[in-house]
Formats: sequence, structure tokens, C-alpha cells
Amino acid sequence: SSTPQGVLFTDGFERGTLDGWSVVETGPGSVATVDPTAGRQGQAAAHLAAGTTDGAYAYCRWSLPTVGDDLNAGLDVKIDVEGQVDGNVPLLRLFDIAGNRLLSI
Repeated sequence: SSTPQGVLFTDGFERGTLDGWSVVETGPGSVATVDPTAGRQGQAAAHLAAGTTDGAYAYCRWSLPTVGDDLNAGLDVKIDVEGQVDGNVPLLRLFDIAGNRLLSI
């Protein structure tokens, strides 16, 4: 399928890959995969899970091209928590070109 006009990024999950992301990183015992049935209405979705050891993490990152002052971002998120959770887990972070965090959800 093609990208709708004005859309800067699509995730690529329906192709069964994380290829739409410029960086996919995982730490010890962690996973970043695509689950073909985990998304809404049976569509594919990313599955990110941090392991239980120190230094565990999983994330995907993509750098937007230069945009104007307005940006719309949408997420469809399902969170499963297993075991003890310490700290916080950002779902979406936006940074400016200098690397300063603008938004964290």
C-alpha cells in the first residue's frame, strides 16, 4: 500500500517487519519483533518486551525529516505488565534536531 499524502512515517508492521524504523535496539533478554495478529482488528503490531535482568530495554526509533511547527502523531497501544515494574516506560518521545526532548508520553 502507498503512504497517504502528508504522512511522514508508517511503521511497516503489516509487512511483518520493523524495517520502517531506522533503529531497533534491545538489551539483555529483551525482544523487538512483529506479531502478525496483535494489532487492532487483527492487524500486525510491534511487540517490544524488556527482559528482567539489569540493563534490559527494547525500543524502536525513527528520525522525521524537517517539518513545520505542527505535527500530529497517533498511537494505538496495548500494554501488558508482567511481574514487578519499576520506574516508567515512555510510549512516545519527540526530540528537536539538537536532541532536546520536547515531549514524552
